[in-house]
Amino acid sequence: MTSKSRPGLSDYMQQHPSVFAGPGVPFSQAFPEVEELNLTVVEEGMPTFERVGAWTFTKENIRAAVDCSNTTCCNGGFNISRFIQAAIRSRATESEETLPCAGYEGSPGGRVKRRSCLHCFTAKVQIRYKP
Repeated sequence: MTSKSRPGLSDYMQQHPSVFAGPGVPFSQAFPEVEELNLTVVEEGMPTFERVGAWTFTKENIRAAVDCSNTTCCNGGFNISRFIQAAIRSRATESEETLPCAGYEGSPGGRVKRRSCLHCFTAKVQIRYKP
């Protein structure tokens, strides 16, 4: 489980692995056509949309998801693998996306769902493909 007491998106994805998050499948093996990748993910929180988190990844340290920092959010975060897979599938060299958090605010353990999480994530990626 993540460092907070509620499960994050990364916990869910460990149970339901994606293409490059599966056991023993490194990114470079899942996407051999990618020579270089630079990804930035920024989390903003409500109500002021102030920056509450930021991550930078390359193809060497990329992971499947980042968890939401909202302490009342369950199963929340940003699905990096889905974003990257879509960019690579379309052979994009740059892509940007802003999405709301995938989780919901609820009781400890996530048994009671109160509302969708109000945090959002903006991801920007630059990809260079092998010739």
